[in-house]
Amino acid sequence: MNDKDKKTDSEIEILKKRMKELEEREHFYNNLINNVDTGMAVLDYNGTVVFANSYALRLLEATSDEIIGKDVRNFLDPSFHTLLEQDIGIIIKTRGKQNNYYILKDLKGKEKWIDAYGNEIMYKGSPAILVVLRDVTIRKKIENALEESHELFKTVVDIAHEGLIMINRNYQIVYANSETCRILNTPPGEIIGHDFREFITPNDRDMVANIYRRRQKGDDVPTNYEMTILRKDGIERRIELSASTIQNTQGDLLTAAQMLDVTEKRMLEEELLNMRKLESVGILAGGIAHDFNNILNAILGNLSLLKLNLKEGDDNYSLLIEAEKAILRARGLTNQLLTFSKGGAPVKKALDIGRVLHDGVNFSLTGSNVKSRFYINEDLWFADIDEGQIYQVINNIILNAKQAMPEGGYIDVHAANFEPGMRDKKYFRHRRYIVIKIQDNGTGILPEHLSRIFDPYFSTKEEGQGLGLASVYSIIKRHGGRITVDSESGEGSLFTIFLPASKHQKGANHCLNDSHIVYPVNKCNVLFMDDDEMVRSIAEKMLKRLGCSVTMVQEGREAIIAYSDYLEKGTPFDVVIMDLTIPGGMGGKETISLLQKKHPQVKAIVSSGYSNDPVMSQYRDYGFSDVITKPFKIEELCEVLSRVIQP
Repeated sequence: MNDKDKKTDSEIEILKKRMKELEEREHFYNNLINNVDTGMAVLDYNGTVVFANSYALRLLEATSDEIIGKDVRNFLDPSFHTLLEQDIGIIIKTRGKQNNYYILKDLKGKEKWIDAYGNEIMYKGSPAILVVLRDVTIRKKIENALEESHELFKTVVDIAHEGLIMINRNYQIVYANSETCRILNTPPGEIIGHDFREFITPNDRDMVANIYRRRQKGDDVPTNYEMTILRKDGIERRIELSASTIQNTQGDLLTAAQMLDVTEKRMLEEELLNMRKLESVGILAGGIAHDFNNILNAILGNLSLLKLNLKEGDDNYSLLIEAEKAILRARGLTNQLLTFSKGGAPVKKALDIGRVLHDGVNFSLTGSNVKSRFYINEDLWFADIDEGQIYQVINNIILNAKQAMPEGGYIDVHAANFEPGMRDKKYFRHRRYIVIKIQDNGTGILPEHLSRIFDPYFSTKEEGQGLGLASVYSIIKRHGGRITVDSESGEGSLFTIFLPASKHQKGANHCLNDSHIVYPVNKCNVLFMDDDEMVRSIAEKMLKRLGCSVTMVQEGREAIIAYSDYLEKGTPFDVVIMDLTIPGGMGGKETISLLQKKHPQVKAIVSSGYSNDPVMSQYRDYGFSDVITKPFKIEELCEVLSRVIQP
């Protein structure tokens, strides 16, 4: 063997040794790659799998033959194909790394979340993409569950009917739900990061801040209290707050508060309280009205009798007229509170509304620096009205006008007949109306107040109770009428009232003849029932002056006995006048019911000073033929008797 052959053998040995080392290294790396708990795969630029380690095969539940040479898209959820193409494109273009999450589908159809890191490498002499895979299915499920839980919590919190906020140590709002934004009428971007004191009215700001500071220090402070917030649009809302402290994950102390808008609730509670107070006052006023009107009845009755002995031109006659008007105004005062209590329906009769306007306006202006001017049509129709309630309407409107003219001025009062046209039919139900306009030249009403002036308890005056114009609206509605107001600040106010005209024509009073009584009810036999001795006394005098025979009783049982006795004697009563309310005895409502059962032909007139009782306005439904309200004059007594006896 020559030297050349020896050299060749030596080189072969070296090559064999290197080959063995390479085989061992390849075996080592193969073992390493196939035994790590990380998937590895190599893709060509088209996405074809050219290599996959054991972990990758296990992820796919497949053999090497089932994977190698296949498009990797076959093993991905279709919704991720676009993402794969984007990632491959980025790696090829940048020669860099790319990381993303994918949903892998193994050959059994099971889905798995994988975290894939891609990087460009050379594989078998060609550029390729090495993909390192990690199974993160469990982690993803946990993350998704947490995300779903977070979204569910956020949804629940956002649809809650209470506002929820969190505030840090620096008074900053760090969280606010949708209801908080609605309550504050402010978008989230103008709430988060802002000092919560910005949204509290000055009157409550220090109180809330003090409670907040003490709570942060650990002091024992109320968890529930109320405050008033100021919205972005300037509107105040009453809020019920429930607050406590919590720690976040960083250990910071936060105040968590629930906010409930109780504005309407508090307003309703206040209104209910006011209504209860008003009902209590109404009950009290009803009792007072009954007794007071009995006293007024005696005074007014005597005045009307005295007036019969005088002529219209006498000075004393005019004094009696003024005294009568004053008594009727006094009756109106007792009716004002009753308008808001149960009942309150007007007891109507056909009256000259022009006279009522003259008397009411002039009486309300007595002693003031405001003068009246009247423009009333001479042929003005009568109106079916409750005189006392319409006086109340006039007085309240005139009172507002006087207050709007502290330096004095004029109030113009217009009254005319009005027949609605076709275009007006939607506003008016009756065929004929009297339209009344009361115009002042005062300070007027601000535009923001104009739509609320008829609301109960709304007043622009500190001492005002907000009942005057509310009662005006209520009374006009109960009369089947309509009221409107027009005003501009500094230009005065115009109240326009529409009242249904009466079916009775003007001049239908059969009991007056040159200011003296004529006697269409002469020789009428009357049974009069009232528990008050003063009322019985003056009623007896008036009835006898009218030429009537009179029998007086105090309560219902006596009335029933007397009616039966006189009927048996052949001297039946033509009419029974009975008081509605008899304390401790049988009143008119029960008496007429029992009388009608025994004597269906009975004619009865109900009388009361408690005019808000529904019996007074719906007397026919209870069996009465007519009604008369205390106090009454002899002319009114004559009128009601003539209507019943000579219908």
